[in-house]
This record gives sequence, structure tokens and C-alpha cells, in this order.
Amino acid sequence: MNRNGTVILLLLILLSVGVIIARQIGPSEEMLSRRLAENGLTTDISQIREAFDLMKIASQTWQPWEENFDPENVDAAASIAKILDTLRSEGFLRSSEVYDSTAKKHLWGTGAGKQYWQASLNLASNSSFQIYTGEARIWDWNQTDTAAATDSFFLNEQSIDDYPFQNKLGEAAGKSGFSLKIVR
Repeated sequence: MNRNGTVILLLLILLSVGVIIARQIGPSEEMLSRRLAENGLTTDISQIREAFDLMKIASQTWQPWEENFDPENVDAAASIAKILDTLRSEGFLRSSEVYDSTAKKHLWGTGAGKQYWQASLNLASNSSFQIYTGEARIWDWNQTDTAAATDSFFLNEQSIDDYPFQNKLGEAAGKSGFSLKIVR
């Protein structure tokens, strides 16, 4: 009888250890699937950014956005979809059906209530330390007691680029670059 109790106690201990291990594995599996989806999204966005940059290099006069483009407008998604189709037809984008893999497929599209790509400024490529609203300059860093000097050092790091060899902080599609150093 004592032996049966020991066996049951041993089974309970093994079951407890199994539950603890299962709880540890569960969240990491969820994290891995989330990271996989985010890596897919990063790849899709980098393809779109690379296509934009290639089109700008190929055609200096190309303007992707209309003069009065508003990313908050209801028609902005359709306008972005049209640009993606243009990039695909010109051979700069493999497919215009690039979508956010973190969003549910049935919620993706340009229709009302659906999620779609949104336009935003690439702040890392904006080297201006001045703030403009329309034609008026609100703040100019020259008005402060600092001075600017160009610097030969720049971050030529693949980790900050949106796609391989983008050279985001240097000359576009080049191997050299510059940065603006603010000195006092």
C-alpha cells in the first residue's frame, strides 16, 4: 500500500514538472510566431521603400503624391494602392499585393473600415533642423547659439537601413555619406 502511494506521488511530481515546462514553452512559441510575422512585415515594408527609392533614382521628375495629398484622407489608401501598381508595372516592385502579415487578411484592403498602408515621413533621411509649416518657418536652429559643421563620420550601419545597402544616412545608393554635427 505504501508503494502505491509513492508511485502516485511520483506521478504527481512528474505531472507538475510537465505542466511547468509546458507553461514555459507556450509563451515562447507565441513570441516566435509574432516575431516571424513582424519580420515578414519588415521585409514587405523594405521592398516598398526600396521600390520608391529606385523609382526616384530612375526618374528625377517622379512625384508619387499629388500636390494636396493627405494621408488622413479617406481616399489615401486608394492613392497608395495606385502608386504600388505603378511601381509594379514599372518593374520596381515584385508585386503590388504586398500586405501586412500581422493584419488579418479579410481586414486588409482599400475599402471602408479596412486596414491599408499609410504614408509617413522618413525622419532619418530628413537632415533639416528647421521646422516649416507650409511656407512659414516656425523654428530655425540658426537662431540659437549653436553652429553646424559637416562631419565625415556617418552611421553606415545595415541595422538602421530599411533594405540592404540603402545607406539611409549617406548619399542615396552610394558608399559614402555625411552627417551634420551641431557644435556650440
